[in-house]
Amino acid sequence: MKFLFTVVLAVFFSSHVISQDKNIVADAYFKRAKSSLVKQDGSNTERYILKAQEFYGGIPTSEFAIFGAKYFFQKRKYNQAEAFFKAYFS
Repeated sequence: MKFLFTVVLAVFFSSHVISQDKNIVADAYFKRAKSSLVKQDGSNTERYILKAQEFYGGIPTSEFAIFGAKYFFQKRKYNQAEAFFKAYFS
């Protein structure tokens, strides 16, 4: 019985440590997007914004909405910018 309990605890704790909260991963991608924009690395910035949006499950904060809207508007990708603007105003 002790062995079974030990195995269950080991599996539980290892799976708990390995799994990450999606919001934490999304925050990391958002920070990478900000820093890559400063470095003027446009292709990575767009990739990081889209990855952050995927992990957030949408556009959760006004800061993210403004950042995405400004970026896509500057790149003349108006449909994507419009989605971020709508998320900001809703």
